[in-house]
Amino acid sequence: MIRGNTAETSLARSHHCSARSVGHNTAPVVQQQQQQKRSVEQPQQPSSAMDNDPQGTSRCSVCGDPSAGRHYKVLACLGCKTFFRRAIVKKREYICTNGRNCANITKDSRKSCRACRLQKCIEIGMRKEALHPKRDLISTKLYDEDKPRLRPPTPPRVPNKKLDLIMQLTEIDRSARERKFEMFRSRKEAAKLCHLVTSNENMISGYYLDQLRIVSMTDMSLVTKIDLQSMIEWAQSLPIFQSLALYDRTTLLKRFSVFHLVLEHGYYTAKSNIDHVWLISNGSCMPRNVDELPSESQRLVSPDRRWRQEKLYNQMTDRCIDDVAMPMRRLNIMPEELMTLKIILLFQCGDHSNANDDYGFISAESKRLMLQCKNEVIQALFAFYESIHLENYPERFGNVLLSISGIISAASALLESYQVMRLFKIVPFDRITEQLLFRSDNAIF
Repeated sequence: MIRGNTAETSLARSHHCSARSVGHNTAPVVQQQQQQKRSVEQPQQPSSAMDNDPQGTSRCSVCGDPSAGRHYKVLACLGCKTFFRRAIVKKREYICTNGRNCANITKDSRKSCRACRLQKCIEIGMRKEALHPKRDLISTKLYDEDKPRLRPPTPPRVPNKKLDLIMQLTEIDRSARERKFEMFRSRKEAAKLCHLVTSNENMISGYYLDQLRIVSMTDMSLVTKIDLQSMIEWAQSLPIFQSLALYDRTTLLKRFSVFHLVLEHGYYTAKSNIDHVWLISNGSCMPRNVDELPSESQRLVSPDRRWRQEKLYNQMTDRCIDDVAMPMRRLNIMPEELMTLKIILLFQCGDHSNANDDYGFISAESKRLMLQCKNEVIQALFAFYESIHLENYPERFGNVLLSISGIISAASALLESYQVMRLFKIVPFDRITEQLLFRSDNAIF
């Protein structure tokens, strides 16, 4: 019994060992079958450009060239990929010279008709939504098979014609002013020499010294005459002025003359460093208060002249200083802006429609030319602002225009003072001043 049991036990052990050995040898086979089963059940993922066609057997859907992978949703070569990207990013529009009948797009013919090539890209499924914004916009700087790389856009350049116009007009204004001052300097030197040679005791001692002094009535007559002559010279130098009718030119000058005096003296005062005085072109002045003058100049002021300054001219002096000179000084008005103001006021004087005006109407043709000239000068001033890179220049130009109301107010006060001087024969005005300021019927030209 014991021996039989031993035999059965040995047989069972042999069977058990055989089973273990068979199970151990078949495990790799089972694992391989399970992996194949999983690969069949899972959907195949699209490969990258490098893994999509390792053998290089797939073709570009557009031209048939070997594909470089999937680009913009379709198989495409690098050439067609770049072509499509460039066409979309740069918004190119191509025209087919063959009526969209380029049937076959191949590697050799793809550059012959870009319109049909782009059309085929779209038809086979290339989508502009698939472009990567940053990557594709940057890469357009590296490739361009059609033309050289474009420079970045620059701000529009101001036409030289406008700058040339304002430079020409400013130079005309500056030259006329310089000739005027040179005339005053010459007269002053001649008067000094005359005083030294004659030693005339009747001449006011120290009258022609360089210090600040109150304006005499002789000064007023002479300065007004020379300033108005300078105005006529300046106006006749303007390109458009000679195109106007003679009657219209005369009317404009008569209306503008007092504004010219205010602008010239206001600009002269604003550019000086002297406060509380209204300077006129020969260097003399009308002070707010006579006591503010240098002591030696006060000694030369007669009681009668002091009274007239304080009682007759004080309101005009205050208005000219406060409404014209100080705004110009605060604005630090430029010569180009002064010239523009003079053009606006010269031609604005003729834009009237008062039927009771003794000087009638400015002709329609002259009005058209004046309006055109004003617009061109304003545009030229804007061009000048842009050329010097002036920030917020529309606001500055608005401030320049706002000064016109003060100029008109000062001109009204100045004209009243001139009327008083004329009425009481305080100042002997010459014929030109009579014709321009007081509107005599005699012709100017």
